[in-house]
Amino acid sequence: MIERSLRMCMPDRRRCTTSKLKVNGQSVFMTVGFKDDGSIGELFVDLNKHGTFAREWAGAVGILASILLQTGSSVRTVVRAIRNISDPSGVLEAVANELENLGREDKQ
Repeated sequence: MIERSLRMCMPDRRRCTTSKLKVNGQSVFMTVGFKDDGSIGELFVDLNKHGTFAREWAGAVGILASILLQTGSSVRTVVRAIRNISDPSGVLEAVANELENLGREDKQ
């Protein structure tokens, strides 16, 4: 039997923060949206000066992370999942580190 989690909808207007990360000389923009209770509910990742495939790939990781967060997964679980994706460029490790730091700030 498969259990289904309900996906929590994000509010139409929400607080968010954008971080600019530097990875191997490239700019990576990471935007985190917050639910009404202040917890992290979505993640957007955009790469500057990367090819179409890399940009689409980073965007897909953000979508998957958002779905996990909106179905009840913890930030810690999402960070672990991101770190398990092979990424020689180091972009995902930088995103995981920043998400982990924002998750810690969330709990303070």
